[in-house]
Amino acid sequence: MTTRETEIKIDLFSRENYRKLLDSLKGQQTTIYQENYFFDTPRMSLAAAGWALRIRLKSGRAIITAKGPRADSTSGIACRPETEVAIEPDMVARFIKDGLIPTDLPTDIRKALPSPEKEERLIMRLKFSTTRTAIKQRLGNQTVIFEIDHTHFADDSDDFELEVEIDDGFPAERIKDELERTLQTMGIPFKYQNRDKIARASEKANLKPG
Repeated sequence: MTTRETEIKIDLFSRENYRKLLDSLKGQQTTIYQENYFFDTPRMSLAAAGWALRIRLKSGRAIITAKGPRADSTSGIACRPETEVAIEPDMVARFIKDGLIPTDLPTDIRKALPSPEKEERLIMRLKFSTTRTAIKQRLGNQTVIFEIDHTHFADDSDDFELEVEIDDGFPAERIKDELERTLQTMGIPFKYQNRDKIARASEKANLKPG
């Protein structure tokens, strides 16, 4: 099933701000460790078209996701289509080692990807791990989930960000304004993270399409 992911991403800049945010928020915290693997053709043609194919391992489960081109509004609210399908976790090691061919992909994922890549072998090009802490919060009269990420990249660098996913029908602009006020009361700068984790990981690995 294809859905539209709408979210606000905030660059937390430092471990200090990351800890400050975690310590300031009230409510039950759920922390999950994720391993993320991204697949593309040898020419990085998916990335060149704005697409990403990810396999994520978390809590004993494996999920493959096709992410479409990202559309950013001028207000820092990012939207992109995505299709997710659960797969058998014991298949992932083979995909990492040998890559994927079209028949390996679930039907919904195969249909979602742009046509040229459907016939090409996809190999693992990027990987990183994320420790994600999720906390339900009220912003104005809406309940949202704060996803607070500590990401460790293959070059041994780390970064920190806050993601707030917005359900369809929620007033995105109002949530953004409430989020800015909330962070300001904590002394945390409000700055959009305009580059997703895939783009940051690609830069660190010096990977470019073409």
